[in-house]
Amino acid sequence: MSENRQERFARKWSLVGLSTKTTWRRSKLHERILLRAVEDMKNTLGDKADAILAGACFTIGSEDGKQMSHHMKLRDKNARDCLLPVETMCLMAGKDARIMDENAGAAVLKVDSCPYSEVLDGVCPSLFICENHIKGMVQSVNRKAVLIVLGKKCKGDAYCEFRVEL
Repeated sequence: MSENRQERFARKWSLVGLSTKTTWRRSKLHERILLRAVEDMKNTLGDKADAILAGACFTIGSEDGKQMSHHMKLRDKNARDCLLPVETMCLMAGKDARIMDENAGAAVLKVDSCPYSEVLDGVCPSLFICENHIKGMVQSVNRKAVLIVLGKKCKGDAYCEFRVEL
């Protein structure tokens, strides 16, 4: 009976993409420790912590953008290509996103809901994480790209809108 129960348990964990309960525990523990560390850092360092978090979000965004750009085989450095990794990330997160109003020097990405709404929830505003992570993704394609946030779903707008200008 014990084996059947273990097999059922293992199947349930594999259905959610985890190989073992230990993997889940370790990942959950890492997340909890990091969230606590960020909270403590913000309480101790104040504005200095925001600068550290902004840099971390930008760096992670840049790494994510480089990886996606490589896999997407992006060759151009135009405004549309700067937004392609962001659009792809949103679509992979189950958020409807589309690039519009594009020309060689500018493009706009419209996203129906925030892919960052649960990231560091209660610790950092999602807009803070969003702006820095997306800026990193965009500038990983073209360092000269300027990100302008036109619409903010988290601030009551109908969509999140991001404009990239070169």
